Amino acid sequence: YNQAPLGFAILDTDGNIIESNDTFAKQFGTSTGRLSGTTFSALINPDDQDDWYLCRKAANVPQSADHTAFCEARMIRTDGSHFPTRLMLKLLA
Repeated sequence: YNQAPLGFAILDTDGNIIESNDTFAKQFGTSTGRLSGTTFSALINPDDQDDWYLCRKAANVPQSADHTAFCEARMIRTDGSHFPTRLMLKLLA
């Protein structure tokens, strides 16, 4: 999990990061401990907030048997720079 080439973050029901792997933290230029408790939406470019909202909403749709949704967003690093990413949101029961 920590050595995976993709960034992973686990969010609580309010959208706060409760756990992330090393790759995820490195993408933001910080450590996993510093991201814990951060609201995930705070890491998303303001212009992409609507897409993030729709992604979360799509993952909650009952017709989505596996509760998985995808979207693209520009993320904000701790130094203020942005990078594009494709997000997969999967709700766990």
